Amino acid sequence: LKINIPFAFASVLLYPFKTWLSEPTITHPDFARFEILPTRAAAETYKLTRQINKQLKTANQLPPTFMAIAQSDATVSADAVQQFFQQQHFSKAQLVWFTPTVKSHNRSQITSNKTLWQIPSQIPKHNIVDFSHRSIITPADNPHYGKDSPVEYCGFSYPACPPKSTRLYGEFNQKQVVSRLMYNPHFDWLINQIQQFLN
Repeated sequence: LKINIPFAFASVLLYPFKTWLSEPTITHPDFARFEILPTRAAAETYKLTRQINKQLKTANQLPPTFMAIAQSDATVSADAVQQFFQQQHFSKAQLVWFTPTVKSHNRSQITSNKTLWQIPSQIPKHNIVDFSHRSIITPADNPHYGKDSPVEYCGFSYPACPPKSTRLYGEFNQKQVVSRLMYNPHFDWLINQIQQFLN
């Protein structure tokens, strides 16, 4: 497994001296300050990821595992998640892969105990070009991060956010994206899949 935090290894040395790994130069409009990262959190995530990867090398079979990720996730390496899903042995596993390359829900039975879902993440009628890391776990009707959220996520140029009608939503690592998508239009479907997986 791999996180996409630049110089994450350095955060282990930095956190006693630097509180924030990234900090906006303007007042942040979100009380949760989701888009900035404490240096300690980066350090702990880096150490945990290394520890998990070390233990995975000797694991024979992993317990039931459900994963969901956006193909263009800027925080977690989607390629590493896909590789993990393909290479590890699970008693049961399901990967939900949100991707702009499909137009409908596609289910593939990889092995008798591994299922891959490819779910469309490009939704033109909502100006969505792809899903972001943050969007997966949030329903559209969430009052703080949902479709009608009062909080704008246009990088650190908040005052320059264009009108919602012309704004493209997705992940910041995509050139055409202006605003980070903060909700999942397929959230109810995802919850249903989790419930079925647990049964």
